[in-house]
Amino acid sequence: MATKIKKIAEKLNALASEYEIGKLQDIRKENKMLSKKHTSNLFSSMTIFDDYAFHDGGRTEMQYNIGFDENGLLRYGLAFSLEPGQTLPDVSKLYPQILRYNYLYNSNPELFVGYKIWYFNEYGRSQTVSIHEIGSELLNPHTFIFFGKLMDIDKIDYNEILKTFDKMLPIYKYVTNEKPHEKDNLIKKHYKFEFIKTNVSLPEEKKYTIKEKSVDINVRHSIIQKKLIKQLIEKYGKENVSAEVPIFGNKIDVAVNNNGSIYFYEIKSTLTARDCIRQAMGQILDYAYWPGQKNADKIFIVGEGTLDSNTELYLEYINKNFSFNLEYLKIII
Repeated sequence: MATKIKKIAEKLNALASEYEIGKLQDIRKENKMLSKKHTSNLFSSMTIFDDYAFHDGGRTEMQYNIGFDENGLLRYGLAFSLEPGQTLPDVSKLYPQILRYNYLYNSNPELFVGYKIWYFNEYGRSQTVSIHEIGSELLNPHTFIFFGKLMDIDKIDYNEILKTFDKMLPIYKYVTNEKPHEKDNLIKKHYKFEFIKTNVSLPEEKKYTIKEKSVDINVRHSIIQKKLIKQLIEKYGKENVSAEVPIFGNKIDVAVNNNGSIYFYEIKSTLTARDCIRQAMGQILDYAYWPGQKNADKIFIVGEGTLDSNTELYLEYINKNFSFNLEYLKIII
């Protein structure tokens, strides 16, 4: 197995130059103000072991890691190794980076979509679960915390591993950078909205009383969302409609992928179309255009109120003069 890990690491080293991850050592040199690089390779002979490998320099920071996992699978992703040693005698030096990970996870969850998390400690391997914050209960020596993906060891797709490493670079850069205020710049450079098909169990599935439906704003929001999703599925197909899609630390009520064109829908539970638009405008524009790029081709504000003539003129004016592609959609409940 040692030979196999070595071959995997060497193959990734050979292909890395075709990807942004191939510049990792240059990134480290700049971030840490090093006088020179120890190597240009992702992995080195000093960081390849019998059943795992991590990037050169990764012992004292969040590390890119590959390794044999259980059931004939290869793990690949990012990790924190809280293993004391000569290079890292005090594992608490990694705590500030773990804090940055938690901050980034909460403020920009879209960067973590598609990854799972698990850990190893003196009791063995934990279960593989949906990615989450790293709690203080895990901050113990001899704990290894990993998040990323798994792949069949007999069907290794090296390009897929390197693509995933590229996608994780904004996380690595922010967590290991001693100037975390630069987070927005990192995301602006790397972030591109991706339509993710979510399977959300919406709360509107439960039965509501007449009183709840009449006066509870959250209940009405859920009912509108359910009806909206039903209409959109009928029009675009189930595989092209997604609810509660993460973006910039928030969630879009509904997103649609219409043959590559992305539509955002933001729901407001107010009595008039004007009030819905007023409440949703800043939020939906932030989703669609922050941080100075187009994330959606069309944006919709959704509510119960009827679009009156004055509000219709208002939408026409702002679409014409500010080049928005914004519509109002009424849902009857």
